[in-house]
Amino acid sequence: VSTQSTGPDPVANNTSIGGNWIWTNTATYDLNLQNQSLKFLGGTEQIKYAQEWFSASREGYISEDPNYAYLGAGAENQLNSGGGNRWALMSFFGKFDYSLQDKYLASFTIRRDGSSRFGANNRYGNFPAASVGWRLSNEEFFKSLIATPVDIKLRASWGQNGNQEIDPLAVYNIYRPVYGKEDAIWDNPNPPSYRPALGTAYDIAGADMGELPSGYITNQQANDNLKWETTTQWDFGMDYVLRKFSGSVDYFIKETSDILYFRTLLSAVGEASGQFVNGGTIRNQGLEAILTYEDHIGKLAFDVSGNVASLTNEVVSMPQSLFTRTLR
Repeated sequence: VSTQSTGPDPVANNTSIGGNWIWTNTATYDLNLQNQSLKFLGGTEQIKYAQEWFSASREGYISEDPNYAYLGAGAENQLNSGGGNRWALMSFFGKFDYSLQDKYLASFTIRRDGSSRFGANNRYGNFPAASVGWRLSNEEFFKSLIATPVDIKLRASWGQNGNQEIDPLAVYNIYRPVYGKEDAIWDNPNPPSYRPALGTAYDIAGADMGELPSGYITNQQANDNLKWETTTQWDFGMDYVLRKFSGSVDYFIKETSDILYFRTLLSAVGEASGQFVNGGTIRNQGLEAILTYEDHIGKLAFDVSGNVASLTNEVVSMPQSLFTRTLR
C-alpha cells in the first residue's frame, strides 16, 4: 500500500497484492547394476497465481499538511480504478537417465503442461526431449592414439518447450462500455483520419438531453483454438578439457512455431476488436565456441574465458490470415 502526492493538492492511494501458490510432488528411483546406472524421476506441479490492485485519488484539500492527507478529507475529483488477473498451470513430467561404463550417456524427458491461458480445445501441450552423450576419451582405442591426457565428450540433443506468456484473458470475449456519444480518443485521432464513432450510449428517445443508456463494444474476440507456442531445438556439441584449457563447441538450430500474436481485425468484424492467435515460424541457427584458460600464480588463482558465435535468423512462414485480419 502506498500514499503519494502528485502535486500541490491531489492525494492518491495505490494498493496491489499478488502471489503464487505452488504444489510440487516428485518421486525418484536410482538403480546401479555393475557398470550401469539408471535414474527415474516422475512428478506433478501445480501453480496458481492471483493479483488484485486498486487505486483512488481526490483533490480539494484545505490543508497540505501530510497529517491531513487522507482520501476522506478531499472534496473534489473523486477518482478510482482497480483490476486483477488470475491464471493456473498444471504439469506432469517424467525423466529417465542412463549411463553405461560412464562412457555412453542418455537422457529422456517428457512434460505435459496445461494452462488456463489457452482455449478449451488446446489447453494441454506435450513437450518431449532427449539427449545422448559419448565420453570418447574413456575409450581404450582413443587413449592409445592420444598420449596427452584429455577429456572429450561428444553430445547431441533434441527437445521442445512451450511458451504461455500472454494475457490471462487471451481466450475470452472482452467487452467494454464507452460512456457518452463519443470517445475523445478514438473519435478524434491525431493525426485526423476516418474512424466510426465508438460511443455505446444511444439517445433512443431523441431528446438530446439527460442520461443515455449505454451498451458495450467488442474489444477482443475469443479464440477456443489458441494453443502453446512451441520451440524445438537441436544441438550438436563437444566438451573438452586439455591440461589448463577447457571449452566447448556447439552447433544449434532453434525453431519457434505457432507464435502467439495479437492481431487487429477489420471493423466489419467488430469495432476496435482484436484476437490472440497462433501463427508463423521463426528459425535461428548458429555456431558457438567457448575457450577457458585456468592457472594460478602462487596462491592467486585466475581464469580467462573467450567465446565466438555466429547466428542467422529466418522467418520460415507467416500465415496469410495474419494479414487479411479476418476470423478465418
